Amino acid sequence: MAKYTTLNILPSGQSSFVLEDVDVINASIYSIIFDMPGSDYFRPEFGLGAQGWLFSPYNDQIKGMRINQIRQAIKRWEPRIALGEISFTQANGVASITIQYSFTSGVLKNSGKFKFSLNIYRGGQ
Repeated sequence: MAKYTTLNILPSGQSSFVLEDVDVINASIYSIIFDMPGSDYFRPEFGLGAQGWLFSPYNDQIKGMRINQIRQAIKRWEPRIALGEISFTQANGVASITIQYSFTSGVLKNSGKFKFSLNIYRGGQ
């Protein structure tokens, strides 16, 4: 598995730290899903702004639309992975996105999973 090292000096006095491939890909997926469109000056179409979905209506049709939006954005902006199953759920005050993927590089044979959940419960409802 490839490892990524930074040359920046960290506050703890360490001169480097290591990120695994899955960590790097998950950070990229997080940016793709949660960055607001237009927030990247050089890529104005980058990002889905998914936080705006949290309090919008939710049904099976919208769920399918959200999964398709996630799939298309990741295919466009993250060529290092092949997508597997994507689930988007919103129940009991918790919104969750789970994305399974595998690496497309011949060197990287492992797979990963991105999971993000957010408690959106609003009391009294």
